[in-house]
Amino acid sequence: MIRVVLCISFPVLLNGLHGILDDATDIKIVGSCTSVEDAQAIVRLRSPDILLTNRWMGDSHGSVLATIIKGARYRTRVILIAHTMTDVTTAREQDRGVRGIMAMDMLPLQMISCVRSVHAGQMRLPMPQAEMMCSPITIEAHCQTLTPREIAVSQLVAAGMSNHAIGDRIGIREGTVKLHLHHVYQKLGLRNRLALTLHLRTGTRQ
Repeated sequence: MIRVVLCISFPVLLNGLHGILDDATDIKIVGSCTSVEDAQAIVRLRSPDILLTNRWMGDSHGSVLATIIKGARYRTRVILIAHTMTDVTTAREQDRGVRGIMAMDMLPLQMISCVRSVHAGQMRLPMPQAEMMCSPITIEAHCQTLTPREIAVSQLVAAGMSNHAIGDRIGIREGTVKLHLHHVYQKLGLRNRLALTLHLRTGTRQ
């Protein structure tokens, strides 16, 4: 059973999501609230699998919760609901600890699928970002610098997958994924996962 907490600042959206997720037999809503402070308390008390929150929470920001959860090493995974997300903003939210992003126009079954995928350890992004992650020109430019395995790992990072999920996808250990990424960072002169993601999507270096 996937245990979910909803932290949504808009009552109509909160009630709508509650109804959608209630239809899934493998999902149980164990708490709901409308503020960042209440969400922190519920996560500490109930340790849910998934925290579903909207991007703007009054004077605060929904990804603040992801940062807090990431820093406290809770096992809860955060899914953010947003109206629109640029590629750069999406990458920044991932760096803060967000594991999935739900578009407001998703169908109910797509929302349920997103919750299930994030619970299974995958990263889930809105379809436009997921389909156009990497610039073909950028990938082609690095064919002589990176090994085929390093390119494959880099593309999966840009697609939003965790090291564990990448290892499962291509049949290698998580530690080996980290080693490949270390070599990629060195070869391309990049600092971290976020810089690699932005570089592969836009061709820029940060």
